[in-house]
Amino acid sequence: RGPFEKVRSLSKIYPFNSQLLQMLYSFNGDQNGSINLMKGYIPLEGKMTEYQQITDETNNFELDPLKISYITRIISLCKQNNIRLVIINSPSILNSEGESMSFDVIADIGKEYDTEVWNYENDERFLKAEYIHDVYHLNDEGADVYTSAIASRLRRESINDNLGLE
Repeated sequence: RGPFEKVRSLSKIYPFNSQLLQMLYSFNGDQNGSINLMKGYIPLEGKMTEYQQITDETNNFELDPLKISYITRIISLCKQNNIRLVIINSPSILNSEGESMSFDVIADIGKEYDTEVWNYENDERFLKAEYIHDVYHLNDEGADVYTSAIASRLRRESINDNLGLE
């Protein structure tokens, strides 16, 4: 959020601004239907030539209380409606003090509300140069490996839940 958030939120397309070009492309006639076939997923190509954990020591990081209240509300709604919620932190090579601090708060909220929190931020299985597109994103190959691991864990734990196992 920034100082112009209220003004920007007046726009009905604001939530989609980062995807505007992809949306226009699909409306203009994506001849081979690749975007529709991918159901919104747009793979990132390219690999980092060299992987190195990057540290960003931003000390003036301040948590947004509104975002914290939204997380709490989402967890509460899921609990009220018997919806299993899993909060997942994706792999990242940007080791930021602020990012870690915000996820610590989310993890604490998860514990308070007895909600599962899975932290893959520093999981070495996914932090390999061949899986990384840039500091914030996995490439298509990395995303595929990561998604398979998450799906496998969800499937395994759902089966255990249904069998009453832990």
